[in-house]
Amino acid sequence: MLRQPGSALKPFTYAHALASRRYTPASVLADIELNVPEASGAFTPENFDETYHGPTPLRQALASSFNVPAVRLAREFGAAALLETLHRFGFDALDRAPSYYGVGLTLGNGEVQPIELARAYAGLARGGTLPPVHAVRWARTVEGDTLHPDVPAPRQTGRSPAVAFLITDILDDPAARTPGFGRGGPLEFSFPVAVKTGTSKDYRDSWTVGYTPRHTVAVWAGNFDGAPMDRMSGIAGAAPLFHSIMRTLGSGGDFERPPGLTPAKVCPASGKRPGAHCPAPQRELFLSGTVPTDTCTVHRVVAIDQRTGRRAAPGTASRHVQQKRYAVYPERYHAWMREHDLPLPPPHGGDRSHASACPESRDSCSDSAVASPALKSRAPGRRRMRSGNNQSCLSPRTEGSRASLIDCRGPEGHPVGGAGAGVSPSLRPERSEEVVSGLHSRDLFGSFLHPGKNEHQFQMEKQPANVVKEAPRVTDRLRIRDPADGALFYVDPVLRDRYQRLSLKGMVPDAFRDVHWVVDGTRHASGAGRAMWQLRPGTHRIELRARHEGQAVRSPAVQIRVVAATSPPNRSTVSEK
Repeated sequence: MLRQPGSALKPFTYAHALASRRYTPASVLADIELNVPEASGAFTPENFDETYHGPTPLRQALASSFNVPAVRLAREFGAAALLETLHRFGFDALDRAPSYYGVGLTLGNGEVQPIELARAYAGLARGGTLPPVHAVRWARTVEGDTLHPDVPAPRQTGRSPAVAFLITDILDDPAARTPGFGRGGPLEFSFPVAVKTGTSKDYRDSWTVGYTPRHTVAVWAGNFDGAPMDRMSGIAGAAPLFHSIMRTLGSGGDFERPPGLTPAKVCPASGKRPGAHCPAPQRELFLSGTVPTDTCTVHRVVAIDQRTGRRAAPGTASRHVQQKRYAVYPERYHAWMREHDLPLPPPHGGDRSHASACPESRDSCSDSAVASPALKSRAPGRRRMRSGNNQSCLSPRTEGSRASLIDCRGPEGHPVGGAGAGVSPSLRPERSEEVVSGLHSRDLFGSFLHPGKNEHQFQMEKQPANVVKEAPRVTDRLRIRDPADGALFYVDPVLRDRYQRLSLKGMVPDAFRDVHWVVDGTRHASGAGRAMWQLRPGTHRIELRARHEGQAVRSPAVQIRVVAATSPPNRSTVSEK
């Protein structure tokens, strides 16, 4: 049986990256929009939660199964090198040319045998040594003789025990897994287990593969005829079975750390040694010789004039000066930061330009200064293309870290497949928040229509509503991306209200201020990113408003209808979202 493994192939891309010694578990990867030109056509990969996470530590990117960082690594090393690594780990079924798979290989767009996947993970568990596969240990003849067939010798994968252990340590790290999967689900155990999920395109295959020092288990769930399942991701389908099997097998003890690894403290925002202003250094493991020697320069302190809210001048009296910490990231992250309402450090004097916000002093700001993502809850990014199923509209189901939506348009036929997934609704734990790798972890269980709002973000909807009285001018520069005008939604009579919220998404130029949503004439929530609105029956008018050059402006209005359904809606009656 040949099946697409989805994100279950990602660990081998990261093993290749770590073995190159260009990357460490602390290396910061860019989880921002990426356009990938391929022979079959250009595509833009997207994470399963439809969110860009900005600068992300490699450990977190793998454990949380983010797609975009994995595709970036695949582009850097090339499909040929990744295919060679996979062949070393025994994936002989991947017998096409590298150009056939492209960078989608890291997302599992090639077909493999389940036994190959199990054997490859067993190779990681054995420190990079691929075990032989044999179905018969002994046989007995009619004469009573016992025969022991020859067993092939173990095969080396070319990956050192130290590299294999780093991958194991990441896959066994529930804190690093939290941004993508939350806490307390079927991937967590009371004993060490390294585990990874995978979901193929259109939910045709649901995988969970993992190991202890004693046992390796690979679970596949799907239809034998290859038909798509009903939004059955790896975490929702295969993971509960994997969890039960592993609990039955029991602990295999602790993973033994091999020689060739060195622990050191780093700042997760930069992957370098902590500087004087780094707020949350953490311990990380490195291949010997790859421990960073540079000191983090991401976190810097800027003097702010409390009277004006701008950068303090050299002669400003100390009683008016407040020291505020910012994070200085490369310019490639600026658009992501602006989209997520993370402000630049204030400018000097009355100059409001970006250039003046980062003047001559490199130590105080630099031309790439933005506020640290650790200071704000993360908000979702723009929707593009992601591995796995890409469907949207309303459905009374959840699929873990991302809310499940019925596709009113049908599959979009993405050229890549596979994604990690969230936690099964039946296994959803209590809400939890924690600091992971120095960044604020998102709680992924708060919304039916949105991949994860934490308590701070939900408070926007609980704030007292202010009726908007000013008549703003309509401008096309403000745009509502979701919902679509004329969309029809159904409120399920059984599902709890918290899982029946509508995600409002808009696009706003940087120069606009006081950006907020107005629903039925009432101010609802601030911010141009995603706000959540509780579905309620009726016809509703939605606007995105702001102020520009002293004037109130608004987007063209969107009107939607919400119906109280007595039974799940027929797909053919749901409007395109």
